[in-house]
This record gives sequence, structure tokens and C-alpha cells, in this order.
Amino acid sequence: FFLMIRRPPRSTPKPSSAASDVYKRQAQSTWAARFSIKKYTPTHEWITYDEKTKLGKVGITQFCHKHIGDVVHIDFPKLNTKISKSKIMAGVESVKTVSEILAPTNGKVVKINEDVRQDPSILNLNPETDGWVAEVAVDDIKDIDELLSEQAYKKHCKDNYS
Repeated sequence: FFLMIRRPPRSTPKPSSAASDVYKRQAQSTWAARFSIKKYTPTHEWITYDEKTKLGKVGITQFCHKHIGDVVHIDFPKLNTKISKSKIMAGVESVKTVSEILAPTNGKVVKINEDVRQDPSILNLNPETDGWVAEVAVDDIKDIDELLSEQAYKKHCKDNYS
């Protein structure tokens, strides 16, 4: 004969707020990865394009950050500004130099990363994730298609800067 003893459920501690935030970010990024495309420019900008919203977050690559050094100031584009592919959309001042961020596509600036505006060191820690500079409404998906894949970008950097 089989006797089943029921015991009360174990109480599990709630995750800390910081751990919960990390979990939420991981879940969001996993979901977003299903619908987004990340591409690169030969001038060391990246864009993560969301196929559902037609918006792209733009920033500088890790390779670029490594070569210009720690960013101390960013000149952000103004909201609702039209941007043109390969034209200046923002500026970056680092400990070594002043550089320009070129628009990877034609479109319009719809959001600025306020966290990075308040604390540019975020860009230094995670230039290709949390360190995005602006979000843009992309005019034409063909602009995205013409950019470099991650593999092609790495090859470009190796061939031209090694």
C-alpha cells in the first residue's frame, strides 16, 4: 500500500530587485532577439533593427570604443531630426579624441538614451547594448540590408586595422 504524505510548499525567497531586473532584461532581450537584426557600418556604428516596430537603436561598436578610449561626453542628436545615411548624427568626445557617429540609415530620431545622457560611462561599460545613443525610425529596410553582418564587420576590422 502507498501512503502519500503532503508537506507544505517550501517558501522560496523572492529574488532581489537587482536580480529581478536582470531577469526581466534577459527575458526582454531574448524576446527582442527573435524580431531584431543587428548590423554594422564600416565606420564602426551598429544598429539593432526591430522588424515589428521598424525602429533601430544606434551606437558605436566595441572595436570603436577600444580605439577611442573612454567616452566623457556625447553630443546627442535632437529629437525628430531627420538623419541621412552616412552623414553625422551625433558626436563623441573621449579621453583620446573627438569622433562623429554617422547615421547607418535614413530616418528620424525618435528617442535619445537618457541613461547615457546622464552617465556616459554606461557607454564605456556596454557600448553595444546599454550604451546605445539614439533610436531611429528607419525609412527603408533596404538601408539595413546593405549594412555588414557581424561576421563581415569582424573581417572588415581584421583586414583594415590589424
